[in-house]
Amino acid sequence: MASSLATASTAPFAGTISDLFGRRPVALFGAGVVIIGSIVTGCAWRVEVGIVGMALVGMGGGLSEVVAAAAVAEMAPVKSRGKYMGSAFLFVLPFGASSVYGISLPFVNVLQCESASFMDIEENSYQGEEVQSFAAWIVD
Repeated sequence: MASSLATASTAPFAGTISDLFGRRPVALFGAGVVIIGSIVTGCAWRVEVGIVGMALVGMGGGLSEVVAAAAVAEMAPVKSRGKYMGSAFLFVLPFGASSVYGISLPFVNVLQCESASFMDIEENSYQGEEVQSFAAWIVD
């Protein structure tokens, strides 16, 4: 959720920022922020730190996504720009489905738990039961 909100809040300003500083530095900065956010998320010792890390990943992803789309639009010939843009976004499509699955998974676990505390969700997800519980929820 933090990643999606950060992407949605950063993406509208990415074009203006890339016009001011150039596309390449902004794309590299966005990729660097994604890497730093991934490291922070991976090394998180508390939930709050993990949320901040995911927000950094979303912010960098928002910058990189918009700048990459603008770069493809600039480099592609006008006659076949739609094919190039469609191909570029076709590669991103599987990641969208995985983020929807990742966001919905805690809510599915909350529906199945008797007490909806964070520790219950944490126990269920770290024991590898999230796929089993999600599959059982779909089958029911």
